[in-house]
Amino acid sequence: ESRRDSQKDSAFSVLYDKVTADGYQFSISQGRYQQRQDNVMYNIQGKLIGHGIEERLPKILFVAHYDTLGIATGLSYGADSNASGLLVLLKLIRLFSKLYAKQTTRAKYNLLFLFSAGGKLNYQGSKRWIDDYHDQQQQQQLQNDIDVVICLDALGQSNQLYMHVSKPPRDTQSAGILRDLLTRLSEKSVYGQFDFDQIHKKILKTSDFVAWEHEKYSWSKLPAFTFSHLNTSKTCQHSTISDLKEDVQLSSLDKNFHYISDALIRLLYNTTDLNMSIIDHKYIMSQQQSIYDQQFLKIWLNFLTSYSRSQSLLTKQHPVLIALEQYAQNYLQHVQKIPIRPHS
Repeated sequence: ESRRDSQKDSAFSVLYDKVTADGYQFSISQGRYQQRQDNVMYNIQGKLIGHGIEERLPKILFVAHYDTLGIATGLSYGADSNASGLLVLLKLIRLFSKLYAKQTTRAKYNLLFLFSAGGKLNYQGSKRWIDDYHDQQQQQQLQNDIDVVICLDALGQSNQLYMHVSKPPRDTQSAGILRDLLTRLSEKSVYGQFDFDQIHKKILKTSDFVAWEHEKYSWSKLPAFTFSHLNTSKTCQHSTISDLKEDVQLSSLDKNFHYISDALIRLLYNTTDLNMSIIDHKYIMSQQQSIYDQQFLKIWLNFLTSYSRSQSLLTKQHPVLIALEQYAQNYLQHVQKIPIRPHS
């Protein structure tokens, strides 16, 4: 009995029969390979200056890496990891730029923001930021003034949010206060169903590679953690070409933003009592901006996932880099685009 006559044949068997019976021949035409001359990566960073003497204020650093990784370089769109982390960072920048626009509503914190390069290359961008920070502190003979580093990674799915830590923070530390606030906010379901938990994972000192971005900072004695809906970095969702925009749940993304921003505002303005109201998100936005905000996530998600963000494709003039830099310049102060050479 022929393969083709069998109803149990697989699609591959049918294809095989067609090829062998009819004399088809596969031919691949390969274009000329051109080595990329510019192998430089770029950090984009800026800040908002708080109320008081700038040099004496504690700092909070917000980080999201913008590159992707997948088996096919040109198909690595990274919708959840890490376009969703970028989107939350973009919204936090807009929110705090409004609060810091007036002297009377500035918190007593300097807020730093980093679009980091090389996230999928063992977080090269964060490594560079840390090196620059320590060099500056040593030159000026200053002590560490980073209150906490908050990394954002994969926030576009589920009603679950994890705080990944290398060392559980004390209740009196900023990270500990945020943990307590998010726990209580989730119990009250302030913005809808929401489960929050902390995951403690020690850094493997026997390996040069780290699982989460915050581990780079923790390794350098800076208090840090990562927000993510993933409970482990080892899942294939973290680096796959199947991470597409259709899998991102905008409602979950927006919910994560509301819970995180609520807790942050309470920390910054020392309003930890949940019975006390905080600044309403809609109040600080004009009507025109409020309408724009409704489409904000969708527009940026479509834009970020319309390009492969594999690090090897992210040249200086890549549309995503240009857009992130322009966005930072619109809302932040002292914006810099820092070139980084891999393994420097």
